[in-house]
Amino acid sequence: SGAVSNQSLQPNMGDIITKTLKINQSNLGLPPVITSLSEKFSSVGSVITVNGNNFNNIETVTLGDQELRFTASSNSTISFTIPSDSLGGVVKIKTKGGENMKVLLVSPPYWSAVHSVVGVTSPPLGLAYIASMLKDKHDVRIIDSAILNYGFKDVEREIKKFDPDVVGITSVTPSIYSAYKVAEISKKINENVTVVLGGPHATALPERTLKESSYIDVIVRGEGEITARELVDHLEKGLPLNDVKGIAFRDGDRIVVTPPRPWIKNIDEIPFPSRDLLPMHLYRF
Repeated sequence: SGAVSNQSLQPNMGDIITKTLKINQSNLGLPPVITSLSEKFSSVGSVITVNGNNFNNIETVTLGDQELRFTASSNSTISFTIPSDSLGGVVKIKTKGGENMKVLLVSPPYWSAVHSVVGVTSPPLGLAYIASMLKDKHDVRIIDSAILNYGFKDVEREIKKFDPDVVGITSVTPSIYSAYKVAEISKKINENVTVVLGGPHATALPERTLKESSYIDVIVRGEGEITARELVDHLEKGLPLNDVKGIAFRDGDRIVVTPPRPWIKNIDEIPFPSRDLLPMHLYRF
């Protein structure tokens, strides 16, 4: 029988796990995701059964250029058949997710004294930094309502068009009720969307904010770059949120506040803000 790895790792969404199957040979190098293997591939046409984790999230199994039929009978077992005409090669097991997660970041419509008097507004760089932390794995867009002169109907139209999995809203105290309105719009369009709120107001009053708006699912407290990335990854994988630092969220009728996230000490770890997701030609400096 093939060698069995004594390690077990869960594949990240969008990961491609590869290993080589050599037909008519019994030695098989296994990737760490595999915990055990039951194989009968001394000849082609045999069925391979692999045990591991997160196999309910498998998207495709390929052998060379051939896509194999597979059965994921549980979260921990996947079976596939070696084609009768196969000469062996590399089997690739690809998990679902990755770039398919849609995240919409919104600076909500609200009346700004600075904008109305001075006539200019600055880019929402906080959202742009968060976008940079997410867009390598996810499909991210930003709506800056102020510079686009968007009202709530415009935001509603954009949410319907993009159909996001996560709506992230930023807010200061003067715009908090506008943020609540965007959260409400998001949930009325899709009750399964996850609505996340961040910014100074939510950071200072996370529990009160969740109590005031039943349309908000999660509060991000403090610096949001690393927290947002971990949060979206957990949401995508369906993992519990208790181990994500720096958030508050609903757990049934309870509000759970996780430990604060330490300040980011090395800001060079954060990529430059995604100005390419903003209408930079509209801003005046």
